Amino acid sequence: MKCRYKYCRYGGEVKKDEAIKDNGYYHKECYKEKEIKAKIRKLYIENIDKTVVYKVLNSVITDIVNTKNIDAEYLLFVVEYIIKHDMKINYPYGLHYYINNKNIKQAWRKRNEILLKQQLQDKDIKTRVTSKIDYNIEDDENDWSKLLGWTTTMPKGIVASKA
Repeated sequence: MKCRYKYCRYGGEVKKDEAIKDNGYYHKECYKEKEIKAKIRKLYIENIDKTVVYKVLNSVITDIVNTKNIDAEYLLFVVEYIIKHDMKINYPYGLHYYINNKNIKQAWRKRNEILLKQQLQDKDIKTRVTSKIDYNIEDDENDWSKLLGWTTTMPKGIVASKA
């Protein structure tokens, strides 16, 4: 199947069982990027400039994400940061300035560190839960030897003594 995302970075071909179907088939990553770009447009229009020329805004987003290879999630973070901190942006091309802003980059790194710590903690908790071994030992004297992989037969001529 052909990925419908115009800026597909995976060669354009997608397996049907791995694809996301939404008016065509998309790689998961392509679909995610497409949705993030739509969210960026919506946030910009609703919160920054309601009269922005849509074609210019779309061109800037495409240039930043697909030409300069800036992560779409980072650009979304930049737009949310601009809105949250009531920063001034007069036109969409101002996003080029803000993606290189030192304070925004520091906030992005800090956010990612926090997310990474949370993921590691979640993974550690899951590891501890899955690595617990439940083994029910009955009164069979061979259970331990079976568990440890030992053979229970004694070589000929050796007699086990009971204490």
